[in-house]
Amino acid sequence: MATGPMVALRTATSVSATASAADHPTVRRRRYISSAILVGIGKYLLHTRLGQSMRTLATIVVVTLLLTVAPGGALAASATGPTATQASTTAPAGAAGTAALGAATQTDCSFPVSRVDATGTNVTVTGDPDRVVVLAPSAAQTMWELDEEGSVVGLPTGPTTAYLEGSGNRTDVTNQDGTVNREQVVGLEPDLVLAPNIVPNETVSQLRDAGLTVYKVDFGRSLDSITTKVSLFGRFTGACERAAQVNEEFNASLEEIRADAPEDRPRVAYFFFNVTASKGTFIHDAIETAGGDNIAADVGDRPYPPLSDEIVAERNPQWVVRPSSSSLPSGEPWSSTDAYVLDQTLTVDDNLISQPGPRVVEPMRNMSEAFQSTRQVQTDTATATVTGTPTAAGDGGDGDDNSDTPGGETSTDGQPGFGLVAGLVAAALGVLALARRNR
Repeated sequence: MATGPMVALRTATSVSATASAADHPTVRRRRYISSAILVGIGKYLLHTRLGQSMRTLATIVVVTLLLTVAPGGALAASATGPTATQASTTAPAGAAGTAALGAATQTDCSFPVSRVDATGTNVTVTGDPDRVVVLAPSAAQTMWELDEEGSVVGLPTGPTTAYLEGSGNRTDVTNQDGTVNREQVVGLEPDLVLAPNIVPNETVSQLRDAGLTVYKVDFGRSLDSITTKVSLFGRFTGACERAAQVNEEFNASLEEIRADAPEDRPRVAYFFFNVTASKGTFIHDAIETAGGDNIAADVGDRPYPPLSDEIVAERNPQWVVRPSSSSLPSGEPWSSTDAYVLDQTLTVDDNLISQPGPRVVEPMRNMSEAFQSTRQVQTDTATATVTGTPTAAGDGGDGDDNSDTPGGETSTDGQPGFGLVAGLVAAALGVLALARRNR
């Protein structure tokens, strides 16, 4: 939806309001680096005769460096417009809000329908849309869950939506660098465009100027945001009863997961290319609901900050959870954590954990099962020993034959597990990947 879970580096190339998540103290100490030099490097890289993939990588590196050394800034998730409800001008909050929305959709599913979006714009859908374009994987997942995939004519095709049956038959509405292909969207003549929070307001305005009805979805800050989005999309597409059913099943799954949560909550580190999830994200909410204690809950002032070596050493995670596209961190302090000593690492489906949609319950079940089997390191002897019943760790439940080969390199300059440039590139790739899966 992502978001799911979320923050995109690619947006920074077109929207100055978006800032890098890299805010580690070590990075701040390097802010004396000349922005002018970095700009020069960036221009050189971007205007040399490199292939598209190299230009894209150069953009990621340069923008990451620029945003890291530049003071201030805010993530796209928090700087794309005023916070607005997705269901009404004044929306009920939390579980009570979800219940109220569900009741409302069952009694009134007529058109036209108007809702205020994340840009503060009152968006009106005049009739049941026959042609819908979704600009994010999480929005596509939600439409599929509502059984409304038949109306979707355009979406971001590729690995982030390949798990949705028939998604490859739709028109791709993104450019090679992941940005929105406005001409393609307009050419599809959609009745409704559903845009994730990461899409720049400028792009939304341009699509509206072309005569399209565009609703920009707010940032997914919790699991409740998923049910709110389901109700909203159901209302927009006339699928109110199905939306209520999806939410009922989703909430029932959450209750089952909560009931199975261990009494002694293990310390959990979420690691995605050196980026983690802090409080105020649906990924944090997913970890906590599954019975884990997110060690990065209060880290930094960004939803998806870098995870520093200092935090890892101080808080000593008992589990390391990573999406299937990310390698595990290597070297100290990771190798001395309880998670590594006891081989308690878990790989979850990259798309389902990164996209704020109903299917996030699947990796949550994987986490819940793993956390229930947590073992402890015996620290009162000279040699650490394992207590409890050993359980398999590693690729834990996503069905992929993924390797747990550690990535990155051990740092000697205080960067979180990487050298300066390598660390920034890793963080950039992590944020970009999160954005492409729409937190």
